[in-house]
Amino acid sequence: MAVVVSLKDWNTAIETTLGAAAALDRDYDYDEVPGALADLPAMVVLPQVWFQARDSDTAQNTFGTATIEPARHFEVTFWADAMISTVMTAQTSAILLDVAEDINDILNDQRPGDYFGDPTIKSFEWDAERVLIQYSKQMYIAIRYAITIRTF
Repeated sequence: MAVVVSLKDWNTAIETTLGAAAALDRDYDYDEVPGALADLPAMVVLPQVWFQARDSDTAQNTFGTATIEPARHFEVTFWADAMISTVMTAQTSAILLDVAEDINDILNDQRPGDYFGDPTIKSFEWDAERVLIQYSKQMYIAIRYAITIRTF
């Protein structure tokens, strides 16, 4: 497996992983974002917070008598927006819950050392909320996943 080291690669890793959700009709990576969404539900993944860097503290990186050298940790937050519909109906609510369950399962199934299929991602956290998103002059009922990855 190739080592992923760029925003584009991390974005693709997240998009590919979450795009496997059975309830999604379509998913878009950073280089595929369309002018309008034709197939719903659809997910668009893009970086939101670009590189936050932190240096570790040597005093906190000790184990017994061994000292671990300070390291720079990077955090990047991606938004994975699952657009469900332009109107809220009982059917929309059911689709919204199906998409949420599928994506939540995928996120909860991630394992250390292979988060999103990428060994450079050392940890991640996520949260999600139902939102209204304007995309190409159209309002969509959506689920916004904020996924923060950490590398070092």
